[in-house]
Amino acid sequence: HESRIIWPFHALHHSAEVMTPITVYRKHPVYDLISSIVRGVLIGALQGIMLSAFGQAPSVATIAGVNAFNVLFNIAGANLRHSHVWLTFGPLIEHIFISPAQHQIHHSLDPRHHNKNYGEVLAIWDWMFGTLYVPRARENVAFGLGDRHGNRLAQRHDSLSSAMVVPVRDSLRQAGKLLGDAALPVNEGH
Repeated sequence: HESRIIWPFHALHHSAEVMTPITVYRKHPVYDLISSIVRGVLIGALQGIMLSAFGQAPSVATIAGVNAFNVLFNIAGANLRHSHVWLTFGPLIEHIFISPAQHQIHHSLDPRHHNKNYGEVLAIWDWMFGTLYVPRARENVAFGLGDRHGNRLAQRHDSLSSAMVVPVRDSLRQAGKLLGDAALPVNEGH
């Protein structure tokens, strides 16, 4: 969201104007590659630290090597994140875990929702960094890409070819701007 070079690849995901459970797969391959590398490094490091600190073998609470809590959380909530189903966990739990409603807020056009609820599972990070938004009641949320005032932007990812090409073109344009700005002489005043 914050990188002008990487955002165009993630913008494809946010351009969905109707949320369905398969919206989670509306991603550019470059975004998936970057995400997989970052997650692999972070999760691998954390898992290595936890295993060396606690040295526990998998317990009965695992299903095919995955923690049972993760399986239940995904069944109960994660599959509804990208849907029209408004499911909240209540204000107390939503300060710890991201509900489907909170993730729908993340996709909202409304400016008060912009840059909120980045987490997929844990809300603690959003709470820590001031990006947590806990809805007080059901909110009507419009999805898609919008400007900073909440006005819907025209759909630029309306075919497979545009979904693959537009992000690359936009990212290269942003990289060119950054390189162009870096090459400009600095006016040091006289």
